[in-house]
Amino acid sequence: MRLKLTWNKTNDSILFDAHHEKFTTWFVETSQEKGNRYKSGGQLVDEFFFPRNTQRFIQEEIEYIDTVNEILGKLKLPLFQKPENWYDQRQLNTLHKAWADTRAKIPKLSDLLFKIDNKYFQAYQEMNCHIHLIEQSFNYAFRDSTNWRVDNPFKRDLFTWQVSNLYVEYPGHGRFAFEKFQNLDIYQDIWEDDCNWDNIDAFVGINLRRPYQATPPAEFLEWSQQKNLVPLPGSLSLGNLCDWEKNLTLARQTLEENVIINDNYFSLSIL
Repeated sequence: MRLKLTWNKTNDSILFDAHHEKFTTWFVETSQEKGNRYKSGGQLVDEFFFPRNTQRFIQEEIEYIDTVNEILGKLKLPLFQKPENWYDQRQLNTLHKAWADTRAKIPKLSDLLFKIDNKYFQAYQEMNCHIHLIEQSFNYAFRDSTNWRVDNPFKRDLFTWQVSNLYVEYPGHGRFAFEKFQNLDIYQDIWEDDCNWDNIDAFVGINLRRPYQATPPAEFLEWSQQKNLVPLPGSLSLGNLCDWEKNLTLARQTLEENVIINDNYFSLSIL
């Protein structure tokens, strides 16, 4: 089964393979009933997933590369090549490898740049940091403008722990089981409130990096069993990009182009 995400102003769409068909169907049908108008999240917590940072990070990285290449040219050292497509992970990896190679092949380069001018040293250091910032920026939070919230009929179901491209975020009304475990609620009676995924909100996340199967800590599983809590993660998987390795670059470009359009939103449907 596939899930389709479609932007209203551009009609651009992205396809996902559903993980849990029953849950995904229920969530999409609930969205369609309640609103189905997902926009970049407007709460303070959503600042952690602020996709408009991507273009800024790319522009800053270009400036850092230009600054470093300026001094490398004067030193008659090889220059860094900029990616032709900043959304292509392979090209980002190539740039990162080129930077790491200079650390191995010219171990005193960092010290030399610092002695020549601190601006070159800073640009060289930030080149590496900004590659990681660009990679991490392909992480998005969206909320339905109606801010609907419903009871979770899947509360007692055990979902597998997955790092997925498309998922439902925890609504944040009380801590879920793993949050309690992490924050030492295990030593108090607070855990007894069991607000573990009581509700599901119109709160969707998109992570355009590699999806993979995760495993909860053994200690957490043991504690959950003792307290009769379902060991649910902090997000419930909806699905991954269809043929994700092939379509990751295009999906990143599509999301970036659409989130910067004012009053643009996407809707969900089942194919």
